[in-house]
Amino acid sequence: MFRQPIFLFSFFVLCSFLLMSILADVGRASTSEIVKVEIVKVGESRRISAQGMIRAEVNKFVRIAPAPGGTVIIGLKPGYLTVFINNRPYEIQVLSKSQSRAKEVLESWVPRRLGLHVGVEKGQVLLSGKLLRSEDWLGLADPCRGCQYLSLLQMSDIVRQRVQADLRNQLARKGLPEPALRWGPAATWILRNQQAPPALVTLAQSLGIQLNNEDSAVDLLPLVETQIFVMEARNDKARQWGIEWPTSVTAQVIPEEESPLSSLALRAHALEIEGSAKILAHPTLLCRSGQEAEFLAGGEFPIKIATAKVQQVIWKKYGILLKVKPLADRFGRMSLSLETEISSLDRAHTVDDIPGLYTNRVVSHFDLLEPRTIAISGLIKNEQGRAVQGLPGLAGIPVLGALFGSQNFAESKSELVILVRPSVVDVDREGHDLDKDERTSG
Repeated sequence: MFRQPIFLFSFFVLCSFLLMSILADVGRASTSEIVKVEIVKVGESRRISAQGMIRAEVNKFVRIAPAPGGTVIIGLKPGYLTVFINNRPYEIQVLSKSQSRAKEVLESWVPRRLGLHVGVEKGQVLLSGKLLRSEDWLGLADPCRGCQYLSLLQMSDIVRQRVQADLRNQLARKGLPEPALRWGPAATWILRNQQAPPALVTLAQSLGIQLNNEDSAVDLLPLVETQIFVMEARNDKARQWGIEWPTSVTAQVIPEEESPLSSLALRAHALEIEGSAKILAHPTLLCRSGQEAEFLAGGEFPIKIATAKVQQVIWKKYGILLKVKPLADRFGRMSLSLETEISSLDRAHTVDDIPGLYTNRVVSHFDLLEPRTIAISGLIKNEQGRAVQGLPGLAGIPVLGALFGSQNFAESKSELVILVRPSVVDVDREGHDLDKDERTSG
């Protein structure tokens, strides 16, 4: 009658005892999890004092064997493994020669830099923490040459901009391409289906930057800004700038010491105020190195083409057409291809009511070591200006209408001058200045 309750009570006591034993084992395991981290080099043999039964997975990183008075650990290949010696866990980290050197260099470097830490996890040497100064990290380029580690750094936006600018300068000095930089979780340079130059690999290793190849990566080429001023300038004033009036169309670099154009926009407006020049147009073109940018001030007129099978209308551009194609590096040096064309309608010569065109064109190439101002003149002859002054509708042509309507131009006292000043844009500095302006205005 009482056997069944006694049996149930005994079963409950047994289960409780087993549960308490399991919880005790788990507690001991959790408090003793990773008793010690042992770091060995590839090919190094180290004896530790732990003794007892050894349990470890079959692996290719480390060889473990009992020895008198302890256990011998032999590093075979970079990696990591958790082993149990006498039921106590040990984490074995095996480092290559370059990783071991990185650990030594970083451990001597970090104590003098606030916020940075060195550690070894999962077979990798890690530089982590918050970076406060660009030089605290980029200064490792020389002492850590030939090292192997990963940079897991955090930093403020201002420090990040400084780091990117300093990295860009280092790459430019070495003549290396600038890959896209990804920060998280580890610093990584992204290449677009190309083999990294050996010098880039060396720099990446010394800074703990990974190199990855991705199809979607974007090549970061220098950005070139070209300031353009289309001006009507008095002949006597322009000669003071170093512009010699040619007998035909020409493009020339103004001597920098004679040019009033060190701040092109500011000086151009000052000349306009004093009556020495008149600004007809002021575009600014932005394009990547190796790409082409175009400026057109004018219009289009239709030309009807009819054949037995097809009838279509094509549109012909006229006015001021300027094309620039720069090839630049990070130092501001560039090779510039410049094409300028000025055309105006010639209604004195028409065919089937389609007007002819007065056209002047110049194609020139310049190699510039620094931003310089290029002056293009002689594109419109004064005789032509007087001839077309009375043509109907000419006043409506952008830029050219204002020029031909000028009395000074008609009397040969002024000339059309196109000033072009290309320069390489420092994207990080421009962005930083913009952020600063926004914070100031807010």
